[in-house]
Amino acid sequence: MRLDHYMVECLLHPDHGYYATRDPFGRAGDFITAPEISQMFGEMLGLCLAQVWLEGLLLGAILVALVWGAGALRRPGTVFGVFLIGYGLARGFVEFFRQPDAQFQGPGNPLGYALQFGDYGLTMGQILSLPMILAGLILVLRARRA
Repeated sequence: MRLDHYMVECLLHPDHGYYATRDPFGRAGDFITAPEISQMFGEMLGLCLAQVWLEGLLLGAILVALVWGAGALRRPGTVFGVFLIGYGLARGFVEFFRQPDAQFQGPGNPLGYALQFGDYGLTMGQILSLPMILAGLILVLRARRA
């Protein structure tokens, strides 16, 4: 049986089809994201895609400049190393503006630092970004020596 015929049977069969046995729209059905219910889902999805595109724009431009302008592909490890450094730095920077990690928050630690040094500290995202930055630096330095 072809897939299109199978889908027609699954959806439109008079006794067992999805549309014949239940109301597909609203909370009882699966289509609470349908435009008939609300356009917010589509708007939020578009906003999410736009944010993802904009977040990678600067780092992507730097990588393109490295590849085409500086000939970084001739030195294996350079492009990936710069990506790791850039992503790690961007992730560490974003951590200054996001909500604190609830599991680390407390009366003496209102900002949710995973590693605290007096009034200052590092969030878990910043701690996890450090090995990425270090690995990127190692790759770039190795590529420069080669």
